[in-house]
Amino acid sequence: MDAAVSSLTYSPEQVIGKAFDLDPAKLFVEANQAAVELGSAMLYIQIHLQGKDRMVVLVADLGPLPAKQRNDLHQQMLVANNNWRDLAGGALCTDDSGERAFLRLQLDLSTLDSESLAQWTGAFAVATVAWAERVAAAVSPPETLAPLPEFMSPPRDFPGFSPFNRA
Repeated sequence: MDAAVSSLTYSPEQVIGKAFDLDPAKLFVEANQAAVELGSAMLYIQIHLQGKDRMVVLVADLGPLPAKQRNDLHQQMLVANNNWRDLAGGALCTDDSGERAFLRLQLDLSTLDSESLAQWTGAFAVATVAWAERVAAAVSPPETLAPLPEFMSPPRDFPGFSPFNRA
C-alpha cells in the first residue's frame, strides 16, 4: 500500500459515499472515480492518492449555456467567482467553446479530516444544484439564489480554506 494512502485516517470513498447517502462500492465503480447526478447537473469525482498527492477533484457539469443569455451568464459566473461561500470554495468555468458551464473544486486531503471532507462535499453539492438551476433557467439575478445553509458552509477559519483558489 502506498504511504500516502496509508497516512489517511479515513477512506475518502466512504466519506463521500455517506455524504450522498450512497454505497461507496456502487458509487466508485471505477477505481477512485465516481459520478453523481444532482438535479440537472452531473458531478464527477476523482480521488488521487499516489505518491505525495492526496486530493479530491470535484467537477460539476452544470449544462449548456443558452446562446441568448450566454454573455450575461459568463459575466455572472465571473462575478460569482469572487464569492467563495456561494461556490463552496469552487470556481466556475466553461469548456473551450464557452458553451457549457462547470463548477470545479480541488481539495487537499492532507488538510481535511473526514467530517471536513463531508462538509466540503455537501456544500459543493448544494452550490452545484443552485448553479445548475441558474444555468437551466438562464434568468436568475443573484438576489434570487438562496445562500448556502450555514451548516453546509465551511467556516472561514477552517484550516483547509485557502484564499487563493487553485481549482
